[in-house]
Amino acid sequence: TFNSAPIFLLSLPLLALFLVPITGPEAFISFEGDLIFIMFLFTLIAVTVFIAGWSSVNRFGTVGGVRAAFQMLGYEIPM
Repeated sequence: TFNSAPIFLLSLPLLALFLVPITGPEAFISFEGDLIFIMFLFTLIAVTVFIAGWSSVNRFGTVGGVRAAFQMLGYEIPM
C-alpha cells in the first residue's frame, strides 16, 4: 500500500476533475449528488495520506501521516 499511495493520491483529484464542468454547462460525468461525491473524494485524500504514513513502517511517518490527516480533516469540516 505504501507504493500505491502516490498513485491513489493523484487519481482522486483527477477523478474529481471529471465531475466539474469546465468547458460548458455539463460535466464529463454528471449525476445527482455529484457535489457530495466530490466532497467524499476530497475526504478520501486525507484518509489516503493517513494510510500512506501508517504503511511506511516508521513511527515518524505514522505520526506525520496522522498529523497531516488531522490537519486536512480539520480544514474540510468547517467548509
